[in-house]
Amino acid sequence: MRLSIKDPLTALVAVGLAALLLAACGNSNDNNGTATAATASTGSGVVSVKNVDGGDVLADSQGKTLYTADVEKGGQIMCTGACTSIWEPAMATAKQAKSASSQLDVKLATVKRPDGGQQLTFKGTPLYSFT
Repeated sequence: MRLSIKDPLTALVAVGLAALLLAACGNSNDNNGTATAATASTGSGVVSVKNVDGGDVLADSQGKTLYTADVEKGGQIMCTGACTSIWEPAMATAKQAKSASSQLDVKLATVKRPDGGQQLTFKGTPLYSFT
């Protein structure tokens, strides 16, 4: 399988997905210890872009790297119940997502979770932090 990604932020989210899959298999490492500095942040503080190992990644308001899962492309929420104790949904209002999207020049929005909350999405895929 060949993967071709032209957008650096998309590439780093894809790397985050790989970390998500590895973590689901027992790897407990996250990228928070290697972050050097936030490169941009939103006025609402919902999401920021930080530099990790020479590349930019999305981070939540606490500085935790945000991840996506391919099985949730298109906004379908698969991580519910016990899954959310490991993968914490990145929650935000539609207004916060729109503000962050325009300030960071990335495609952020929200999707309604089964519990009724609004979860932040990147290019239509729900975002999570690793607990």
